[in-house]
Amino acid sequence: MARPSSGFTSIRNNVSAVREEGGLPAVVSRASKRALAPVWIRLAARRLEQQLRQAEALSDQMNVVYAFTYRGLSLGPSQIASELMGFLETVQPASPRAIVEIGTGLGGTTVLLTRAAADDAVVVSVDLPRGPGRERLVAAGARPSQSVHCLRADSHAQATRNKVEALLRGRQVDLLFIDCDHSYEGVQSDFRIYSPLVRKGGIIALHDIVPGLTSHVGEVPRFWAEIRQSYESHEIVKDWGQGGAGIGLLKL
Repeated sequence: MARPSSGFTSIRNNVSAVREEGGLPAVVSRASKRALAPVWIRLAARRLEQQLRQAEALSDQMNVVYAFTYRGLSLGPSQIASELMGFLETVQPASPRAIVEIGTGLGGTTVLLTRAAADDAVVVSVDLPRGPGRERLVAAGARPSQSVHCLRADSHAQATRNKVEALLRGRQVDLLFIDCDHSYEGVQSDFRIYSPLVRKGGIIALHDIVPGLTSHVGEVPRFWAEIRQSYESHEIVKDWGQGGAGIGLLKL
């Protein structure tokens, strides 16, 4: 019996792969979404800019960010809205000119941090990669003279810390917001690596200080309980029985 040619084998393998992916329509649909993603990101960014331009008050801007959606793209902050508002209202009077955020998520909090920052603020947000082109959508929330940098890298790496310093261009950090790796070692590492960048009188904030489900808050509450003893601290918590969330602030 003649053996199938390599070309026939390749075709058969491709057909099998298509079947495993859910059939040709599903494969085509996913390919189309990937191809159009940059277009949707660009249009979403334009829409976000327009909506924020029409929202003057910080509360209105927050409503825009929480409700924003376009072609499956959203910004949904992971914080409880009232807690995030309390946090932003606390830091806004100081008009921070240099902000470092560890943990971008979908980017909604990053956008709102720009609204509470100075007109010429530099915002650097660090997180692992999350979808193509989302950085453009997040950056669209900034005001004209601000610069937003979404750094896609491991926050625990020294090379990442070096890149953050380079993007700050000599500015000391006014606000450091940590909401990334929720393991004890992870949050401790982020604090140890980036807190030296914060100026005297600056603020370090941590999210998920309220004890709750381990899978959600991790061991941030444990770290918070330890670290708050060494600083002037303030806690923004809607309900200590809510099982997670909460924002803790440390003043250096």
